[in-house]
Amino acid sequence: MERKWYVLDKNDEQRGPLTEDEVRALVSSRALTATDYCWCEDLDDWVVLDEVAAFAAALGSPETDVGGGSGAGWGLLRETFERGKRGAVRTMATAKLKVRLAKLRRTREKLCAALGEEVYREREELSLRGAMEMQVKSLVKCDEDIAAIERAIAEVEAEPR
Repeated sequence: MERKWYVLDKNDEQRGPLTEDEVRALVSSRALTATDYCWCEDLDDWVVLDEVAAFAAALGSPETDVGGGSGAGWGLLRETFERGKRGAVRTMATAKLKVRLAKLRRTREKLCAALGEEVYREREELSLRGAMEMQVKSLVKCDEDIAAIERAIAEVEAEPR
């Protein structure tokens, strides 16, 4: 069975499930770059596309530029990877948090809109407490989650490089 891939582009837009060929096509069309993230069930966490051998050729990665089995490029690639590993992990963690934050903010906007509609519908009876209690609780929880994620993003970004 062919692996199904999910990708997260520079705009924090998630796509998938995709086949390897579909991901390669996105890379070839420049919709995805070496620094965009991907994930499949075989991976523990999201990784940059450049780290996946299946996409290295489409990306023109150093892996494809090493000729004749010389290994000269591999040392440089490993060294570069190790230097950038911490930054990549931080970037990936920040990207995940920002995706969650954006989803929570959209949810909050929907809750606020629903709350406003409910207030308008019930305006003559003024019996808003019962009808609004769940939405208000949801809004408060959403605000708490947004604040927690914003703190987590600040912590990740404050870590030493």
